[in-house]
Amino acid sequence: MYKLYLQRKTQNKVSDEKIELQVEYILKRGTDAGRGKTWVVNKRRIPPVYKNGFWNFTYEVNFSKTRGDRDGAAEYTQWEEIKAMIVQTGAAAKFHQYPWLVVDTQNNATAARPPIIVTPASARPSESIADIISQASEAIADRLLNGVREVGTTLSGVKSWNDLIIPPQFLGEESDQALSQHDAWKDLYDLGPQVRLLMTNIQRAATTGGESRNHAVLFGHSGCGKTTTLLSFEKMFGESSVLRLDATSTTKAGLEKMFFNDLAEIPPLVFMEEAEKADPEALKIWLGALDDRGEIRKVNFRVNQLRSLKVLFFCTVNNKALFDRIMGSDGSEAGALSSRCVSQIYFPRPSSNTLRQILKKEIDQHGGNYDWITPALDLAKEMGVSDPRIVRHYLAGGDRLLDGGYQRDWQSIQQAQKIFQNGS
Repeated sequence: MYKLYLQRKTQNKVSDEKIELQVEYILKRGTDAGRGKTWVVNKRRIPPVYKNGFWNFTYEVNFSKTRGDRDGAAEYTQWEEIKAMIVQTGAAAKFHQYPWLVVDTQNNATAARPPIIVTPASARPSESIADIISQASEAIADRLLNGVREVGTTLSGVKSWNDLIIPPQFLGEESDQALSQHDAWKDLYDLGPQVRLLMTNIQRAATTGGESRNHAVLFGHSGCGKTTTLLSFEKMFGESSVLRLDATSTTKAGLEKMFFNDLAEIPPLVFMEEAEKADPEALKIWLGALDDRGEIRKVNFRVNQLRSLKVLFFCTVNNKALFDRIMGSDGSEAGALSSRCVSQIYFPRPSSNTLRQILKKEIDQHGGNYDWITPALDLAKEMGVSDPRIVRHYLAGGDRLLDGGYQRDWQSIQQAQKIFQNGS
């Protein structure tokens, strides 16, 4: 079961019939083209509220997959495609300066105009999506290279492909045990298949001197270990083996400056976080680097520069559907960047056993009582939460988890939230 809230604010009161037709249109577009063929959609209208000079319209929409592959990568991909189309349709120009915003169950509002911007909670209702994006673009320009971490070099310089050695035991029959005993991987649980596939890509690139490079996209829900996996590779090989990029704050000018002016040496591995949120113009310079050419170009009326760039590229993505759509795709097939990431590796939600291990590690490292673990997991189940970051923070309840006081506080807050969402 997945849940979204569709929300729209307008200065003038819009008839219930017109609002209903708009919601029907958005949901139909979201589930057209086979995306919602095996899904059931139920919506609930929340009475409109007039506040601070604006009418607030809200619909709660529940999505359930009834047939086919469930609880796996296929379901996740279908859901992300449905959600991406709903976000895009709600932001269409036909709704003028008051678009429909899509709010997921974590209350994150999204708008579908590149770059993908998370709408601030403090944004004034009168601000259009274009206004919000304009402000965000100015902020990005102000921190031109803040999304690029300097490569930690040593006296011997940046590491080469010859330095990236995968121990044989990490790919053998006892690899899960070998990984669990290695300092870089011991705190990553139940992701052996994902880690091994990425290791084989690194091994292939290393043994061919970077000539055979199978780039990868790591996708799945937030908090499922994608970023931790990349950090573990960096810990395993060392900082000077990796260049890390933050897609949300890296610009085309910043990347060109870094590759053509700032870095004398470039490490063999390049990691990018949240690639679906990047500016497509900034990503265009990657196309030549990630295909067989292995080069990056800077061309303008004054200069034509070219640099060889035999790197292996791994990126993380929360919204795979949006990632597939960027750079010239309508969603029916992978876009230019997505198609270059030939290894598309899904990271599932953690199991209850994995969550238990994560809480045990938290207590081992930072103190606490093992007796807190079971009530914290029970609370997470009751709240419908599987993000390990949220589950881990329930340990803050301490001994109040044992007498139920902490749980009652969350139940009270959840009940108040439901009343608020219902417009009461």
